[in-house]
Amino acid sequence: MNVLLDYNQGTLIFSLTVVTMTLKTISSFCLSIFALVCLTSFGISQEVTSDVIAEGLNRPGGIAIHPADQTLFVAEYGAKRVVKIVDGKTAEIAVGFPEHSHNWMKAAGGPVSLDFLNPNWILVGTTAEKEKPMQIRGFDLSKIVDDKPLEFDAAPAILEIGSDEAKLEGQVNGVLATESSVFIAGERAEQKSFIARVAQSAAAPETIELMIPENEDSEEWLGSPRAMAVSVPEGYLALIQQSDSGSKLCFYSTEGEANGDFETGLKNVVAMAYGPNRGRLYLADRETQAIYKLIESDNDAGCESVKVHELPNVTDMQFNADGELLVSTLGETVGDDSGQIIKLIGLDVKKDEAKEGE
Repeated sequence: MNVLLDYNQGTLIFSLTVVTMTLKTISSFCLSIFALVCLTSFGISQEVTSDVIAEGLNRPGGIAIHPADQTLFVAEYGAKRVVKIVDGKTAEIAVGFPEHSHNWMKAAGGPVSLDFLNPNWILVGTTAEKEKPMQIRGFDLSKIVDDKPLEFDAAPAILEIGSDEAKLEGQVNGVLATESSVFIAGERAEQKSFIARVAQSAAAPETIELMIPENEDSEEWLGSPRAMAVSVPEGYLALIQQSDSGSKLCFYSTEGEANGDFETGLKNVVAMAYGPNRGRLYLADRETQAIYKLIESDNDAGCESVKVHELPNVTDMQFNADGELLVSTLGETVGDDSGQIIKLIGLDVKKDEAKEGE
């Protein structure tokens, strides 16, 4: 399985580094891992308010917040487009994503995940068309003129996961950009998954072999990689890996070295986010239709997930610079126009504003 970067039409330059990650259990956690996840005491009293800031979305998926002006961008995969939210209304950013319903994940195609590489470039992960590789497309926002959205086919940067010899139907579940790297997590049929790191550099793009753990050895199978986040302030890559037993939280260095993992006690975590003010980690679980935070515990893992707010059908969530949690959901009754963006206030208050027990 090859990873091919084709930036002939654009200016993005990357070199690729394979990150081969396994889930061989680490029996004990180092102190730094406890620092990553156990940032909250037993006190969980919080006053959380919610506000609908956008609605009528067609199956919103991944979201990303613009690093400069904090505008929210949404992968609206039901409508095959990427939009931004301005005063509660959508403005199209990228359109024309191919439609296909044959995918093994029974997805309808379109954009799935996204993140900002820098204020001008947004990277978008998609589901694969039939017998074609999965893709990351890069859209240069500076090319938008007179509010005319960018076209999918004209996207100047393309990352293909797959080769002519191994076309892989599947889905890019997560795209996460840092100052030095872009992390990509995805899955395909037969329980085969991958995680890759694309290191930003001045080197010319190159084609490499990406190793995928096979599912014959359960210790080697990644599980379905879902949500990704970078811990605050340590900079570890935190990743949810989903299997039949539930959602496991795993930590890696940004070079791909495993640093520990543990069971969250949740069955279907689909999104995660670190609060910018206090560094707490929050998880959204589809099984229980709720958002949780991790707190210190005297159990074997040293941490446990505690429910802080009920919210149905979450697809992604991100904190803005003010500590407000922006959440994309499919709505209480999932339909073509039932999607919403919800803002939760009060989860990540600053320490000097927190009430006793928060």
